[in-house]
Formats: sequence, C-alpha cells, structure tokens
Amino acid sequence: MNSLKNTYAFYLIALLLLCSVSCDTSEETGDDQDDSDERYCQAGETRSCPCLGSSPGTQKCLEDGKGWGECECPSGSGDTDTDTDSDTDSDTDSDSDTDSDTDSDSDADGDPENMPEWIEIEGGTYMMGGSYMSTFGDSLPEHSVSVDDFSIAKTETTVVQFMECVHEGPCSEPPDEVDCPWETGQEKTPVCVSWDQADAYCRWIGARLPTEAEWEYAARSRGEDIMNPWGDEEATCDYAVLANVDGWGCGSTIMSEPCSITRGNTDQGVCDLIGNAWEWVDDDWHYDYVGAPDDGSAWNDEPRNPERVLRGGAYSVMEKTLCNRSRTRTSGGTGTNGFRCAR
Repeated sequence: MNSLKNTYAFYLIALLLLCSVSCDTSEETGDDQDDSDERYCQAGETRSCPCLGSSPGTQKCLEDGKGWGECECPSGSGDTDTDTDSDTDSDTDSDSDTDSDTDSDSDADGDPENMPEWIEIEGGTYMMGGSYMSTFGDSLPEHSVSVDDFSIAKTETTVVQFMECVHEGPCSEPPDEVDCPWETGQEKTPVCVSWDQADAYCRWIGARLPTEAEWEYAARSRGEDIMNPWGDEEATCDYAVLANVDGWGCGSTIMSEPCSITRGNTDQGVCDLIGNAWEWVDDDWHYDYVGAPDDGSAWNDEPRNPERVLRGGAYSVMEKTLCNRSRTRTSGGTGTNGFRCAR
C-alpha cells in the first residue's frame, strides 16, 4: 500500500512540474506575440506598391517584420519602373552623371524671363510620414520635424521655363519623350528631366530643390494632418491630373498645364502637388525614416546615393492610389519626372 501511495505521489509531482514548464512556455510565447504586435507586417507578406507607370508593383515584408522591402515594379515598363536601373535610364540620363558640385559652378546669375511664382510658406513643426492609405513602410516611422520659413514654386517647372536655361547654357537639353515632349507645341506643360538637370535649373535661377521634409510640409498645407493637399478626400480627377478609367491624364493622355485643377491646390495656393508629374526633391533615397533629420534639412549620404526621392505621383498613376505621404525613387531616368524649385 505504501508503495502504491509513493507511486501516486511521484506522478503527482511530475504532473505539477510539467504544468509549471508549460505555463512558463506560454508566458514566453505571449511576450513574443507582444513584440510582433509592434511590427509593421508579417514576414513573407506581400502587397501592391506604386510604380511610375500605371501598373502597380509588389512589395515584400522584411524577414524581421520591421518594414517593407524594395518595390518590385513590372518588367518592361521602361522609365516608368522606379526600381529598375535600366540601360535606357542610364543612356537617357547621360548628363546626370555629372557631379552636383560641377553643377554648382554654373550657379546662378541667370536672368530668366519666366521666373517661377513663389509661394511663401511659414515654417512650423509637424509629424512627417505615417501610414495613410497607400503609403508603405517607406513612410514610417512617423516623426516630428521642424521646418524653417521657405518659399516654393507655385507650379511644376514647365518646358518653356527650362528651355531658357538650355539656351543660356547651364542646362542640358532633355530628351524629346512621349510623356514630356520637348519643343513640340507643349511648352507650357511640365518638363521631364533627370535629378541633375532639375538641380542645375534651380541653381541657375538662384534657388534649389526643396528638401523632402519641406515638400511634404507644403503638400499638407503647412503640415496639417490631412491625407492630400486639399484635405481628406481621395485623390481623384476631381482634384488632380491622374489616370482613371478614361486613360492617363484623366483621359487626355497627356500632362496638363500647371494649375489646371485648382480644387487640388493647398490652402496656400500651391498647385499639382499630387499628379501631373512626379517631383524630384533634394534628398537621397532611404527605405524608411529611421534616422531621418528632424530639422527639415535634406537627408543625403556621403557619398551621395544615386537613387533620389520623387514625390507626388504623375498623370499615369491611377486615381485613389496616392496621398501626400506617397514616395518613390529612381536613379536618373527622366520618365514622367518633373520638379519645382524652392528657396
């Protein structure tokens, strides 16, 4: 009998020990789950992402779940593929290989007849980035940025404005492309150029490219918590020159002259910050905002990253897929890439 009691006691102790180990394991699993709740995505997860063309790309979650990887755009999309450093891009951008220090040598005593109209933007502090609508891990984390007073061009730079710089010498002639015809009767539409060509023009008129922080601050009507320059309504052809069921450019198939849809202006009167042409900013490309400056300055590497940031979308991007946090990049091709200057 005593032997039987001892056997029962042994099994009871073993059962209690097993329960204790099992409970500890559950608590550890719970801790791991708490950590995963802080991730942006699950490893292996995929989703669509915006490309310069009308077809979306695919983006994969990083293995650690802390962000999204590179946007893989459809092959064969040429200049509209922001993630493919194609031979076409590099051939088209033969002038963009010039170091930006060289461009600065031709700074600015230009006297253009068609200067931009400047909009004064009062500085302030805002929360840059965020997970609005079609934005991805590249616009996270949301972070506080203080921006000084600055001025930004009311419109994207047009063919006729850039043509002056070409004729005066500091700027190289861009290619005559379908998206942005050069000297073919569309002189009032945005010009499509490489980053170096945009930088050279801004320097020629005594200005510069806006920093990414300035661009977003302006596109949010001085940093307001809104989805688009005009408010929280979706980006459609009621507010911006985009692609819809009727085709690119809201059915026109071409870019529009600046400020053609004034309902899409910011409260300060800046036009076309969503749609029409993608817009170069000064900053090098980074996959997210971890480590980004908080003073509104450009986030540039040393040596410079050949991929630079583009903001705002183009007439070839489908409506309802963009907001004022949307961003992409390319290494130099002109495609549908325009710009506006700041100072």
